[in-house]
Amino acid sequence: MRNLITREEAVKMVGEELVNTAEQTNCDNACFVTDGTAWAGYDAYTATADNDDYRVTVYYLQDAEETKDIPLDDMSWEIEGYEVEEV
Repeated sequence: MRNLITREEAVKMVGEELVNTAEQTNCDNACFVTDGTAWAGYDAYTATADNDDYRVTVYYLQDAEETKDIPLDDMSWEIEGYEVEEV
């Protein structure tokens, strides 16, 4: 299970500009299994941005059952959390 951090924590680590860039990037299906985790029953989507030092990943969760017939453009995209990695 990933340990996600808050937006404020991500900004402290990498700055507002990189976090904003990640938030404004189109997300893709994360393609990892959520069964057996705290995210079971959800589809995970991620968007990333990086610079010379860090990569910021923004995580979105969608209830798989509720959204299975909804086009991606019509979904509500609320951020679940952030992950910061050194590159």
